[in-house]
This record gives sequence, structure tokens and C-alpha cells, in this order.
Amino acid sequence: MMLNASGFIAHVKAFHLETSGLTNAQFDRILLQFKKLQKDNSRRIKAHQQRVKWNKSKLLRPSSDYGTFMHIAGYRVPRLTDMIRRRPRVNLFKLLQGYLAGYLGILTGHRPVVLTNLQKDKVLQAEVDDNNRALVWVDHHKTDRTFGNAYIALLPHEVDWLKGLIEVSTAHFGGEQCPFVFQFEGKQLYKLNSELKAAWHHSGMQGQISFGLIRTAIANQAKKHLPAEERKLVCEAMCLDVSTADRFYTSVPKIGLCVPHPRPPHEPDIQSTDNEAGLTATSDSDNEA
Repeated sequence: MMLNASGFIAHVKAFHLETSGLTNAQFDRILLQFKKLQKDNSRRIKAHQQRVKWNKSKLLRPSSDYGTFMHIAGYRVPRLTDMIRRRPRVNLFKLLQGYLAGYLGILTGHRPVVLTNLQKDKVLQAEVDDNNRALVWVDHHKTDRTFGNAYIALLPHEVDWLKGLIEVSTAHFGGEQCPFVFQFEGKQLYKLNSELKAAWHHSGMQGQISFGLIRTAIANQAKKHLPAEERKLVCEAMCLDVSTADRFYTSVPKIGLCVPHPRPPHEPDIQSTDNEAGLTATSDSDNEA
């Protein structure tokens, strides 16, 4: 908003100076004041971002937890699909959506909007190689103007999971006319966090979970363990740049990284060092003498 106001003042100065009733010097003073306010505001924003990252860092799960969830999801997705085929139930359908959304979120690091905009025809007509590995494209998402279409690379059994979800969704939960994979009663799901949380706790995992925390965990691991070029590739696959990852997704450093050097293991003989430095305390009786 501050930038918009500053831009408006600059526009009036450039094109409507005479009708404004102000002089160039007055406009310059106004713009200078805006610039000062922007700097002060930037300090507050940066401090707020640090606090948010600190709070988010405390909620991150160990990286092994995300792998465990993917393993459990891989076991339960086909079984939930078969259970729904035999006896359609809303709670099972929501769990199936949550397991698949969580699995794909951890696999790709994408924002949930990529998953919610995933369309059935893109899955059913996905590009497939000689090993039946598929590349599914998503046209619209938050950063499509910068990164273009998002993609999800899948193995054959993962494609079958999505096709199973499409099948039961179309047959039992109003998905006949809805083009999106993640839908309920014919309406596209715009948020999948509630389904993700249900599946996370159903799998027996502890702590909080969200797509933002998953993206933070992935971006954090990439920053810690990958060289710059590989980290850049990971960020691009997640449809964000490295600077955005540093601002919003990587966690604050841990104490061990902030204090990397050990302290002296033994305390020195403080009294002897005082003597050498001429700092030996003199008693009151010596002073009086």
C-alpha cells in the first residue's frame, strides 16, 4: 500500500503538476517522507517475518516423520480406495484425499493450490515414457506467471492411485461434472489442510502439519544439504525462487549453528593472572598502613 501511494504521488508530480497546486519541491518533500516511512515499515516487516519463521521452526517435524507418512500413505491409499468401492463413506473419502494430498505435497513440495487445480483430464492423458512414468501438468497456480505450468512427476503406481481417486470421486461423491481431481459434491476443494491433518493423525503421526510446514521442511533440507545449483533446481520444481525460500520457508538457525566454536574447557587460574596483571586486591588494613 505504501508503494502504491508513493507511486500515485510520483504520477501526479509527473503528469498533473500544474493542476495539483503544489510545487516540485513540495512533491519532493512528500516523496521523501514516504521513503522514510517505507524504511521504517521494512524494519517492522523484517522483524515480523523473523518471528513467524521462529514460530514455524518450532513446529517442524523431523525429516524422518515425513518419510514415514509417505510410507503409510502408500500402504493405505489403495486399501482405502477398495473400501470406498465396496462401501462409499464420506469419512473414508476425506481420508483418501488427505493421504494423497499429503503424499504429493511431500513428494513435490508444491503449494496446495497446485493440487487443488489438478484436473482429471491432465491425469488421464498424462505424458508417459517407456517405463510408464508420467508427467502431469497443472496450468494455473499462484506463481504461474513467473514459473509457468507446474508439474508432478509420478511413478506408475502413483498414477493408479490418482485414477482410483478419480473413479470413486466420480462414481460416489458428485464428481461427474467437476473437472478437478480434488472435489466434493461437484465443487472444487480450494484448501486441503483439513484433509491433510485428518490423514496425518489417522496415520499415528504426532505434532502439527500443514502444506506450509511441509514446504518449509523441504526448503530447509535443501538449504542445509544441497549445493547452490541443486538447491536452485529444487526451488524451481516447487515453483519458487531461492530468495523467496530464504524469506518465508527456511527455518531460523539452531543454537548449535549460531555458536559453533567451543569455549575453553578449563577455567584459568584467575588469581595468578591477576597477580601478573598487577590487579591483586589490597586489603583495607594494608591501605591504612
